[in-house]
Parts: sequence; structure tokens; C-alpha cells
Amino acid sequence: MSILKNKKIFMGNYYICKIFAMILIVLIVFTGCGQNRITEKEEKKETVESEMNAEVKKTAQTFRFVYMKEKSELNTLKVKRKIINCLEEKGYAAVDCDNQIDMVNREKV
Repeated sequence: MSILKNKKIFMGNYYICKIFAMILIVLIVFTGCGQNRITEKEEKKETVESEMNAEVKKTAQTFRFVYMKEKSELNTLKVKRKIINCLEEKGYAAVDCDNQIDMVNREKV
């Protein structure tokens, strides 16, 4: 009688271990597949950031001469107006952070 009890316990543990192993395999398979998606998102993010940096550098070139000429007085309203006027001439929408100058090319925004 004790042999039959041990056999039932063994068979019950066997099926539990088998189910546990299957769940573990499925988790490993699905967890491993997510790695490619993360790198693709990172690559897209880096591409977007590099495009944005190129656009910022291009935009900064439009008012570089004002910046270099008025370097000592950058925080004055007069220099801010000059920079915003340069951006307006190139077709960019611009406004100062202190909201002292009206936005230029606001239709584009």
C-alpha cells in the first residue's frame, strides 16, 4: 500500500515539474524576442535626435553674426529683437522666453 502512495506522489510532482518547465521555456522565448524592439527604438531615437541637432545648427547659423557681434549684451531686449528678426527673415517662427517681443511667423505654428 505504501508503494502506491509513493507512486502517486511521484507522478503528481512529475506533472507539476513538467508544467513548470513548459512555463519557464515559454517565458524565456518571449523575453528573448523583446531585445530587437528596444534597439530599433533606440536607433530611431538617435536618428531623430541627430536630425534635430542638424536643424538646430542650421537655424543657429542664421543669427550667428548677431550673436558674435553682440556677445557681451546677449540678454538685452535689443539683441533679442535682432535675433528674432533674423529668424523671421529665414521663415522661422520665434518668440523670446520673457514674452516681451511678439511672436514672428505665428501662422506657421
